[in-house]
Formats: sequence, structure tokens, C-alpha cells
Amino acid sequence: MTIATNAFEPRALARMIEIRKRPKLWYADTYFKPAEGVHGARLVELDVLIGGQRLAPLQRPTDRSREMPRETGSDRLIRLPYMKPARPTNAEEIIRRRAVGAHLYAERDLIGAAQRQLGRDIEDLDDMIERRREYMAAQTLVTGTTPLIGLDENGVQTITAEVVWGVPAAHLITLTSTALWTHADSDPLAKLKTWANLIIAGSGTAPTTATVGTAVAEALFKHAKLLELMDNRRVEAGQLELREQSMDGITYLGRFRGVDFYEDARTYTDDSGTAQPFTPVDRLVLGSRNAENRWHYGPISDLKCPNPLTPRWVKTWEVEEPSQRKVAVHSAPLCALHQADSIVSAKVV
Repeated sequence: MTIATNAFEPRALARMIEIRKRPKLWYADTYFKPAEGVHGARLVELDVLIGGQRLAPLQRPTDRSREMPRETGSDRLIRLPYMKPARPTNAEEIIRRRAVGAHLYAERDLIGAAQRQLGRDIEDLDDMIERRREYMAAQTLVTGTTPLIGLDENGVQTITAEVVWGVPAAHLITLTSTALWTHADSDPLAKLKTWANLIIAGSGTAPTTATVGTAVAEALFKHAKLLELMDNRRVEAGQLELREQSMDGITYLGRFRGVDFYEDARTYTDDSGTAQPFTPVDRLVLGSRNAENRWHYGPISDLKCPNPLTPRWVKTWEVEEPSQRKVAVHSAPLCALHQADSIVSAKVV
């Protein structure tokens, strides 16, 4: 059964995870830049900057150089979270069902079926990690903190922590009374301008993208002040990048003063089995694709991993009793708000 064994070799499994084309994530890929490699340890120190628009002083050439203070900020010592979802796979059973004396081509067909089954199992587990990444990114942008809640193999909560990124209080907003966008006397245009200026003044980057919940989207299309200025010509002219429109649950609403607005109707299933919206229905998230917010990955913590400095690793192993083969995907990702004042999160309805 040499051919069958090869399907579960580390190199074959690594190839499966490397060549997989993952669907684009909204929050994780729009507001955060890709990781620049993998950290050598899970305990890492990350810089978080606030402000940083100081001008260089003018001086005479004969003067001593003037020392400038570092930008306001802080370091976060963080243990990168770890994921390794697993499941029993029946891929090997498909191969073992081959009848004695079956033709070689029949065996190859079975091995192909087994590899496809293994591929589906790996893809499902990898998708779970991707959804967790999207959840982490969404929570970070909506609340300014990244929740790290961990469950053991029996579903018992064993990790309760969060990363507080220091988003200024002025960037986490709750509108009330007549300021709510469902009220006729509200002025969404003035609020958006104020929030955009907050981001520009703090981080030096202009907001490019706004993501809103379903109730906010409904309010936008009912508010006369905003509706008349929303520019949908980019969609009508086919100028909007198709990959941004093709994501399930994300709908392009229009453009206002250089900011593209999107409605997010997607949901995820939380650890209790309840469906939750990625973007709260009453929330607006305003941010910039150009901000230096970024993903980080920690090393793989498994002695059998030949290269711990990889963002994903697939492992399979046999269990004696009950006899079965299991497959797991390991990863240690974290999204970091290096520019904590580059976002605004507002409850607007």
C-alpha cells in the first residue's frame, strides 16, 4: 500500500495546504496587511502608535541636530493565540476497502477518492481557522480589543483573555437621541467628516473604507442628506474591483468623499452554537487600507513539525483505540492594531 501511505506523508500534506486558494476575507484582508513572515516565538512584543504627525524642525547647518521624541505609543507583550482544530478522517478507510485482487487502476481510483476526502477534511478545518481570523479582525475593529477565548477538547473554557489596543475613546462612539441616523434631524454627513478628520489627525492616513451593519445600510438609503450625495457611478461604470463585490454577504453601497461604503450581512456561529453578525446591525466601522495594521503569526508548537516557522501546518496521526486516523491544521495568527487611531467604530442607529 505504498501509494496509499504517500497520501499522508508530511510533504504531501504540506503541499495540500500551500496550494489551497483561500477565499478573500473582508475584515481580515481589507483592514489588515499580510504578515511579514512568522515570529520565532509565540510571546512577541508589538508596537502600538498613537499620533505621529510631528514636523521636522528647521535648523541652521551649523547647529547641533535636535533630538526628537519618539511617537506616542506603547508596546504590547502578547502571547499569540494558537489553533489546531482536528477531526477523524475516513480517507484511509476508502483505500482499505479495496477488494483483494482489484485491478491497479481501481486502486488508483480509490487512492484518488481518499486524497479528495482528505483534502475536503483539511479544507474544512482550514476554513474554521479562516473564520476565526475574520472574527478576530471584526471584533478588533468593532470594539478596539481582540478577545482570546479558548476551549479545550471537551468544550470547556480554559482561556479567557483579551488584547486591548488602546484605541482612543473619541474613536469608539455611541450616538444617541436625535443624533441617531434613523432620526430626521441627524446629520450623517457632518459625523462622517468629523470621524474622517479624527483618523487623519491621529494616524496620518485618510479613511478609505466603511463597513456597516444591515440596519445602518437601511438607514443610509432612507436618509435624504446622505442619499443624494452617495455616488454609485463606480459600480455602474464597472470600475469597482470585482473581487470586492464577489464576497458572499458583502454589498457595495456607494462612495462618499473618497470612502467606499459596504454592507455586511454575514454571520458566524459562536462557541455556544448561536448565529451572530460579523458586523453588529447598528454599527459603522471606518478605517483605511493604507494603515500599518498587520497580521502576525507565531511558530507551530508541535515536535513533529519540520519547519515551525510556517503560518499553517497539517498533521495526521493514528489513534489505537478506537482505531482511526485524525487530521489537524495548526496555526497561530493575531491581527494587530499598530495604528490604534486609524479606525472609528460607531453605533449610529
